[in-house]
Amino acid sequence: MLTHRILQIFIDYGENWEKAWSEHVKKFHAGLSRKDAKRGFSSKLLQELNADKFNSQFQMWTDDYFNVCRVANFPGTGLGKRKNYILRSRRKGVDERIELKTGEEANEYMNITYDHEGFDLIRSGGSYSSTFLPCTVFGLHQDSDGKSNDYYFDVGIFKGVKRRYIWRHRRVKMDFVEVIPRAAKSDQNWVGAFRHEILIPDEMIPPSWMDLAPDGKDPLQDVTAMQS
Repeated sequence: MLTHRILQIFIDYGENWEKAWSEHVKKFHAGLSRKDAKRGFSSKLLQELNADKFNSQFQMWTDDYFNVCRVANFPGTGLGKRKNYILRSRRKGVDERIELKTGEEANEYMNITYDHEGFDLIRSGGSYSSTFLPCTVFGLHQDSDGKSNDYYFDVGIFKGVKRRYIWRHRRVKMDFVEVIPRAAKSDQNWVGAFRHEILIPDEMIPPSWMDLAPDGKDPLQDVTAMQS
């Protein structure tokens, strides 16, 4: 749909939703809405850290969040030819590519071993894993060529599941590194978060979308009758 005007669309969620929301606002207390409220974690902290990447907390992995590096553009953005991510190719930007092994050949790199949880986070990454990969920040340094005052991260990206690698990038733009919440740690998982069904009035649904046939009969019953 193309339009030259700003449209405002209002949806009535129903009287029951309205009452439930009003009741939630009256009783809600952020400090009491999490099972682990004593730890004081909130998604707001992640917003603050992503806005202030010089904060030492940004470079840490905790029980609530961890670092990820952008290794590709978001699907469908049409920015494939622009360098808005850390390039995957070993020939373009990877300073070291270290394979971590287990068993008799077990080794480590910067205190990272084959069993590091970063590799498990790749498998459980879900929708973010095509754009971001878990990474650890080794350090922060300023551009040394004297041409700018830009700062860069020195990172190790977790790559692979069976054959596991650390891809070392020593000069990564700060914009390409973020912190994200661990599973079930964001504010939407709060015990006291507002959850209530939204009932859509029948009059908003075109007749052809309804479960019932135009004559009011259940089409599934007609199919059952035909089969018998």
